[in-house]
Amino acid sequence: MQRTTGFPFPLARGAIAAAALAALCLHAGAQTAAFDIPALPLPGALARFAQQSGVQIVYPPELVQGRRANAVQGAQPAEQALAALLRGSGLRMRRDGATLVIERIPAEDAAVLPEVRVLADAEAETATGPVHGLVARRSATATKTDTPLIETPQSITVVTAEQMRTLRTASVEQAFDYSAGVQAVSGYSRSFDAIYSRGFWIDSGGSQYADGLRLSGSSWASGKQEPYGLERVELIKGAASVLYGMAAPGGVLNTVSKRPTQERVREVVAEAGSHGHKQIGVDLGGAVSPEGDWDWRLTALVRDSGTPVGPLRNDGIYIAPALRWRPSADTSLTLLLQHQKREIGYPFALPVQGTLVPGPGGAFIPRFTFVGEPGFDRQDVSQTSLAALFEHRFSDDATLRSNLRLFDSKVDVFFTGAYNPVAGNPRLWERSAYDEFESAHGFASDTHWQQRWRSGAVEHTLLAGVDFMRLRAATDTFRRPIAPLDLYAPAYGAAVPSERSVAWLSREQRRQTGVYLQDQIKWGERWVLLAGLRHDRSSYTSGDARDAALKTEDTSALTGRMGLVYLLPGGWAPFAGYSQSFEPQGGTDAQGRRFDPTEGAQVEAGLRWQPPGRDFLLSASAFDLRKTNVLTPDPANPRFNVQTAEQRARGLEVEARGQASRDLELVGAYAYTDRRTTKSNVAEEVGRREARQPYHQASLWASYRLAVWDLPHWTVGAGLRYTGSTQDRNWRDGVLRGVPAYTLVDLMLAWQDGPWRVALNARNAFDKDYLVCGTGSCLHGDPRTVTLSAGYRW
Repeated sequence: MQRTTGFPFPLARGAIAAAALAALCLHAGAQTAAFDIPALPLPGALARFAQQSGVQIVYPPELVQGRRANAVQGAQPAEQALAALLRGSGLRMRRDGATLVIERIPAEDAAVLPEVRVLADAEAETATGPVHGLVARRSATATKTDTPLIETPQSITVVTAEQMRTLRTASVEQAFDYSAGVQAVSGYSRSFDAIYSRGFWIDSGGSQYADGLRLSGSSWASGKQEPYGLERVELIKGAASVLYGMAAPGGVLNTVSKRPTQERVREVVAEAGSHGHKQIGVDLGGAVSPEGDWDWRLTALVRDSGTPVGPLRNDGIYIAPALRWRPSADTSLTLLLQHQKREIGYPFALPVQGTLVPGPGGAFIPRFTFVGEPGFDRQDVSQTSLAALFEHRFSDDATLRSNLRLFDSKVDVFFTGAYNPVAGNPRLWERSAYDEFESAHGFASDTHWQQRWRSGAVEHTLLAGVDFMRLRAATDTFRRPIAPLDLYAPAYGAAVPSERSVAWLSREQRRQTGVYLQDQIKWGERWVLLAGLRHDRSSYTSGDARDAALKTEDTSALTGRMGLVYLLPGGWAPFAGYSQSFEPQGGTDAQGRRFDPTEGAQVEAGLRWQPPGRDFLLSASAFDLRKTNVLTPDPANPRFNVQTAEQRARGLEVEARGQASRDLELVGAYAYTDRRTTKSNVAEEVGRREARQPYHQASLWASYRLAVWDLPHWTVGAGLRYTGSTQDRNWRDGVLRGVPAYTLVDLMLAWQDGPWRVALNARNAFDKDYLVCGTGSCLHGDPRTVTLSAGYRW
């Protein structure tokens, strides 16, 4: 019989140890302990359970071989934690005096055993699995290991599928509505996912990942991810190249897809709302057979919707089948296929004159004015990706993971732009119509070895890996002349000529190979040290397809990270860290020397509080983030640039989310961000604030279940989102103008009874008209959007 105990005293003190252990175990079932056990092969999980609980468990060694345990986290009674750990293994626990005994569930008992669902903290959470509620306790985005968030020495925001469902999140950008320091500004007028984080732009060009693997990295062809297919959206804030390679200094955005699960999943959700919005989604999954090695998942969605800009559409089809094979408790292979087709619109930005300030004669351009031609402007997007995620445990402490993604995307874009007023008539704007055909395909891979070992009171988790990315992209753009348009009283019907001229025919190829090493060191029960180092080599080939040869630029970079966390009693965890990032930069200086990559460096100090046994997380951090090697005109030869400019962001961020009381849930955030240019050869740029980046942002969402009024099935929710004023410099007249602050209100009323949930959501409920401006152009923010949804889970 195998005996595992959390009190490994020497035999010389055996009599004393036995007496103490017996006294402790008499009350083991009622005592509460803090557990942090990831999903492991059962023998290793039981050893960790005994160490963390101090409870003696007895079992035949052959009984647990080849079986896998569930993850268990949080403070809970030892017997409840062990039952959760064994759930689905075919084994059960029983008490024998002061000892917990593990045994096989008899066949006759298994036939009549009622289904028992363990709730609250006993729900197994992993870094890539579902989160039950608003608060994630674990993440792999910042470390590539299944690590408690409270032990991560860098700020990271995790938005769960539950929060996105509650708020009816329609895009990745909207997922960060109630997050600190994130400004949602979709790229190319909402054509692909993009945000500002800590004042720096993050898009699919190098800082966005899905399931830890790089997305296609080609703007329009990258399209937008479908929130309904995601388990969570995670953002590492600040410089974070050490595990990912080239990335913007604002951070790395990673999404986690819904994956196959043994748990039965059955859901249908239908929506209807503003602008003719209609949508239906299904999420199905479970084990192929009760004792089988295969699990499956199918997530699909169909959307038919208009937009605030009348002629433009937001239609889509999304389908994501997934399959997981587990030939043993130690090995798994997960296949994730995603295919998406969308027809969306490109609302072209409007000039500052007529939006931010009065136009000719004091007039303003009507809200959501369409500058194109009905029947011409649209985008047809097709995206397909296949990811294979392989994991094999050689022992409880040694794991190999090898992940691969193949991607292929294509987009046909037809849009009309209004660029300059007609001479002598500022109401009338010249237009050009464009046909743009963009494609991107390639693959990304990441293979790493994880090794754990203990030396005395010090526990190491070493990660050593190599990743590779290859991308081929092509963009063919053609221009057509089209008649001017009166933006203040538009009259459509201008002919779009069939003749077109070539604007550009660009080709690009990217390769990146990175080697990284990371060690997470935990000693005692208090200190956690994280240190990492990475070396990258990248190659970028680009040029016009009409040229005889394309230009190739090779760069290399060395980046690192170091951070420290101190785990205090009561769930408090102060942390401090230093991290770096880099981005390749094309071009040469006056001497023909290639430019070095831009470099990001962040110093951060913060504090987290995650009280034991409660579904709540508070985090606060202060940071200094700098970007160097930025281009600025060469004083000796203004036709060329030199790399002496510098940009800086300093700030403070606070986030809180979770269960404030039995019936009240809160999500709140505040951020102060000072983002400006600190060095430049252009005098007027020095000290200038970044456009679109406000000093202050604040938000608060609260949802309250009306049980106190004897209405336990009803929940009301309300939220406020405040964005401070910003500045914008118009490139046409060089004038610096202020963009007003604004506050938006979101409302919700929901009814839930058993498997049914019906909700009415209103974003920007009071239809506040606000502007987002940059470089002399403005877009009106989203108007009031009302959505009625009905979901059924069984």
